[in-house]
Amino acid sequence: MTIAIPLYGERVSPHFSTAPELMVVVVQQQRPGSTMIMPLAAVSLVDRRNKLLSLGVTTLVCNGIDQATQCWLERRGLRVIANVTGEVEEVLGKLTAISSLTGR
Repeated sequence: MTIAIPLYGERVSPHFSTAPELMVVVVQQQRPGSTMIMPLAAVSLVDRRNKLLSLGVTTLVCNGIDQATQCWLERRGLRVIANVTGEVEEVLGKLTAISSLTGR
C-alpha cells in the first residue's frame, strides 16, 4: 500500500488542494517503509491529482477535499479517507494498525 498525506508542517493539512507539501509512504507488512516529502506549493490541483496516480498512491488520507477531486480519484481506484486531523506520525501509526486488522 502506498499512502499519501497532504502536510501542513507536522500535521495533516486542512485541505488537499492547498497543502504546501505531500508525504508519500510505502507501507509493507503493516509498517511504514520508504518515505518521500514533495513540495506542492506551486502545483495545480490537476497536477496534484495526476501526481498521486504517477506515484502509484493507493490511499489518500486528508482532512478536506473537494467532492469533484475525491470522485475523480476514486474512479481511478484510489481510496480516499477524508476528515482526518492530527499529527502525521500519529495518523500514520493508526492507519497502519487498522490496515493490519482489515487486510487493506
